[in-house]
Amino acid sequence: MKQFKVSVSNTALSRAESALEELPRAFQKALPRAINRTLISGRVIASKAAAEKFSVKPSEVKKVCRIIKASNKKPEGELRLSGSNLPLRSFAHTPRSENTTGARRKVSVSISRSRREVLNKGFKWRGRIFERTGIRKATKANPRVHETIKKRYGPSVVAMVGNQAEKVQDRMNEMLQTRLDHEVNAILEGKAK
Repeated sequence: MKQFKVSVSNTALSRAESALEELPRAFQKALPRAINRTLISGRVIASKAAAEKFSVKPSEVKKVCRIIKASNKKPEGELRLSGSNLPLRSFAHTPRSENTTGARRKVSVSISRSRREVLNKGFKWRGRIFERTGIRKATKANPRVHETIKKRYGPSVVAMVGNQAEKVQDRMNEMLQTRLDHEVNAILEGKAK
């Protein structure tokens, strides 16, 4: 599990407090709003960081992101990434349709953007990508000799984003500074209550 906590600098906090000192409880409203919007933006930042080096769909990254929102009483939030290894169907692959009958096309998967892997004994069935292991065996239930198969997986989202964790954290902290300034200005201009 990977956690990203956002923090604002003391100068930005004091600047925002001094700007909103005339309005009661305005600062207590502005800070959680800025943190929550930053966390939502952080989810997008994390999916873009994973997509830089890996050919994963952004929706797969967003599925494993959990946002713990800030509130007026607890003005701190975090973005948590967790999950297991993603199946190969989450990455760019060909063919897009099933290939279990007739002349089978070879399945190729591009986990990283720089390299495509061809699965010589791979096939796609019901949207999942499998590979024949080459081990032939018979069981009591099925006395016919058949080749065993295994489902193939790529890296987890935590591993993909973990390589660029500092970059994601820095970008989220920058975003919080701009979001806090925006929320303070919105309250001062009367656009937000």
